[in-house]
Amino acid sequence: MLADVLSPEVVAVSLDGRTKEDIIGNMLDLACRSGKVKDRGQAWADLIRHEHEISTGMEHGIAFPHARTTAVDGLVVAVGTSRRKVDFESLDGKPCRIFALTLSPHEDVQSHLEFLSAMGSVLTDKKARDRILAAASDRELYDIVLEYARR
Repeated sequence: MLADVLSPEVVAVSLDGRTKEDIIGNMLDLACRSGKVKDRGQAWADLIRHEHEISTGMEHGIAFPHARTTAVDGLVVAVGTSRRKVDFESLDGKPCRIFALTLSPHEDVQSHLEFLSAMGSVLTDKKARDRILAAASDRELYDIVLEYARR
């Protein structure tokens, strides 16, 4: 599933930003590289609204910012890491450094859930998280995520 929706242009190491809003903005910029985001402003508004309703920070330094939005016609994703620890109001109270963003149309809950499940399977592996955080290039990060997704 990840190989179908993830591409090298929507993956980045060393995201810049000190706040969750900074990171979400950078992740949205990545997602826009796909050419599939019709309205960045609407996507931004929906992402921030959702984040203010409930934090998407999980455990183990991972956050899954996401929104259902009219700004896309199908699932759009982005994956990135930050050298800086960012407070995402995570479930475990720890800052995040690994981020996976999804945008999906209102009527397509299934694709979003499949992506979260696939990324969750990759990120439950501590070795995968360590390798993801150590990735020296965008391409290396992309290759690591797909490697673990195929296992």
